[in-house]
Amino acid sequence: GLGRILYIQCIQCASIGTANNRKKIAAHGVNSDEFEQAFAGRRVADQKIVGLERRKFAVGQTEAGRILAMVYTMRAGKVRPITAYESRKARGQWPPKP
Repeated sequence: GLGRILYIQCIQCASIGTANNRKKIAAHGVNSDEFEQAFAGRRVADQKIVGLERRKFAVGQTEAGRILAMVYTMRAGKVRPITAYESRKARGQWPPKP
């Protein structure tokens, strides 16, 4: 859960999925720019194997201050969003944006 958050170094987010991945996050009111912003400063909270794929749950903040919960995987060195949504639960555990 969020109590076990680990700080990790950001990797390049140059490729955020396919049109289908962007459609999935858009269904929750998140665009690819916001995903990239939150992903860049993310804290990984959990991960699990689904089928043959490792999926990670992370929390990050956009430049506008939205706290996003993100589920993603890495495929061929590229970030593939599974879902992303604004998280009210994580907001209380995230430091305020200066």
